Amino acid sequence: MHSAPHRLIERRHVILRQASDALRGRPVTLWRVGHGLVAAEGASQVGLLRDGLDLDVAATLRMWGRAVTDGSLWVMSRLEPDRWQVAPVRSELPAPSPTGVERRSPERLVLELTGVLLGALERVWAVANQAVV
Repeated sequence: MHSAPHRLIERRHVILRQASDALRGRPVTLWRVGHGLVAAEGASQVGLLRDGLDLDVAATLRMWGRAVTDGSLWVMSRLEPDRWQVAPVRSELPAPSPTGVERRSPERLVLELTGVLLGALERVWAVANQAVV
């Protein structure tokens, strides 16, 4: 029988792999901010994190005006050599377009929904973790 942390990691991997499939095989990674640094916590493909990525995630998030707070999680995918998409892992659904006309790309929506799925998993994990304590 696998431990709870192992199951969480496996579930994350499945979600990231499904997001990658929806993005036509583009790699999808999960990042966590801690103490001002960003560390990779998961990827859609084995070896992706070990091989490294040529992106300073923390600097990129700050450049885009994203709040880089300790404990926050982010889902990222490279759509083209110089084009990345990023979405926060969160518990609430993304807000609809204020005009009622969807302007986000399908790739962006995939990452937004991946962030919501991972956020739901994080909530389940937090509750299970509290039950053990």
